[in-house]
Amino acid sequence: MRTMVHRIYVGSYTNEIYSLSFDPDSASLTLESTLTVGFHPSWLTSLPSDPTLIFTGLERSDGQIVAIKYNEKGQGTVVGSAPSGGADPCSLLATNTELLIGNVGRWLFVCGLG
Repeated sequence: MRTMVHRIYVGSYTNEIYSLSFDPDSASLTLESTLTVGFHPSWLTSLPSDPTLIFTGLERSDGQIVAIKYNEKGQGTVVGSAPSGGADPCSLLATNTELLIGNVGRWLFVCGLG
């Protein structure tokens, strides 16, 4: 019986987010795609009702949040962006209705996802 291949999204202190696939049957990890989104997309969170919609904070002084939609092949497309409400967003948590953002200079900003 074949198990499911898992998709893993990796933020970084570069300008890219990486999409990997993990196959537990063969214990293999494969790079599916690389998406350039901007400065230090280090923290990622997905929408609970749609794990292919990923949010990341760009750690810069004018704080930016980027929304990315991934397809079944692990290729991402930027579908939106918005200010984070502070400098250097460093922590994110998505619920189905809100995106909670922790900025370095201003700890919490709530953005409605409706």
